[in-house]
Amino acid sequence: MMERKFGRILNITSSAVKSPVDGLGLSNGARSGLTGFVAGLARSVVAKGVTVNNLLPGTFETAR
Repeated sequence: MMERKFGRILNITSSAVKSPVDGLGLSNGARSGLTGFVAGLARSVVAKGVTVNNLLPGTFETAR
């Protein structure tokens, strides 16, 4: 993507990044780490024409 000077990456993350879920410590940590990594990646590739975004969906009414 950087060689072509164009690209789009979309990371769909979880609301657990903003509000960790009890009992999911490792998952919460991994999601937060991925979100932070993607944010840093976005800053480093934007000058080369690549856009990277984190998408944090809203809440969904489920049985959980």
